Amino acid sequence: VGFLYCTIGSDREYLFYLGFILLLCVCVYYFVVLGTTADKFFCPTLAAIAKSLNISEALAGVTILAFGNGSPDLFTAVANPDADTELMFSELLGSAAFVIGVIGGTVLLIQPFDFPAWGISRDLAFFIAAVVWITLKAADERVSVYDSAMLIGMYLLFLFLVIWEFIRGRQLESRISSAMALIRIAKVYVFIWIIAIALPVMIVIFYTSRTDRCPGYHKFFTILSFLGCIQVIYIVAQEVVSVLETVGIVLKLSKSVLGLSLLAWGNSVGDLFSNVALARQGYGKMAFAACFGGPLLSK
Repeated sequence: VGFLYCTIGSDREYLFYLGFILLLCVCVYYFVVLGTTADKFFCPTLAAIAKSLNISEALAGVTILAFGNGSPDLFTAVANPDADTELMFSELLGSAAFVIGVIGGTVLLIQPFDFPAWGISRDLAFFIAAVVWITLKAADERVSVYDSAMLIGMYLLFLFLVIWEFIRGRQLESRISSAMALIRIAKVYVFIWIIAIALPVMIVIFYTSRTDRCPGYHKFFTILSFLGCIQVIYIVAQEVVSVLETVGIVLKLSKSVLGLSLLAWGNSVGDLFSNVALARQGYGKMAFAACFGGPLLSK
């Protein structure tokens, strides 16, 4: 907004629209960064964590992936309690509908799979209950500590049912086969200024690891990579939101329309790239479970 209206100014119309087009091109570049991060780094890391914990795709989707997708929005909302209520509520409903409808549908198109009726009914029931509860409290224009505790309790109950179903399935089956793909390490171009840090680490790893099995500290690197991917996706997604918010201001959209459309899409772009990338690599159940777990956690 400051770049368009302060740096360039709206008095020179041709420069204004040129700057507007430049912002859209930058937004496309952000999409490329998001896609590369999700496909080459986030997905292999998430698969490695799920494999090391020996948990199912569905459980990994509603816990690890949902936390990765939803925690940035959650922390942002907690850090900014005085945000515009109308805009926040519109963005809440819009992004939740986008994640479940558009992203969930895209995941099913890319990686079709059979899912139990109980699982989808449970997820939909909790999501509808949360939306109805929030809508009723928004209509009252008043939210108490009890109301917030009800929502948190609803999510904890949802999480408990998912974990209970996983444990029950493990007890009924003697052995569970894991269909985790091999980790493919993508190329990373290391700048000269970090060689001083990377080289000692490489030497230590070389003398303390073997070629026939992963070292004991491999889990630490997967967690570190997971947190780094979340940070990159969150930062780039916030830049996308800023560009889309500027587009909404230029088009003179109302707060409700802006929240339900552009801001909802922008805030869900991280979920879009990570879930679609997982579906493309064969983890459709994990991605689809996260389409419900993420909105329930952050919204």
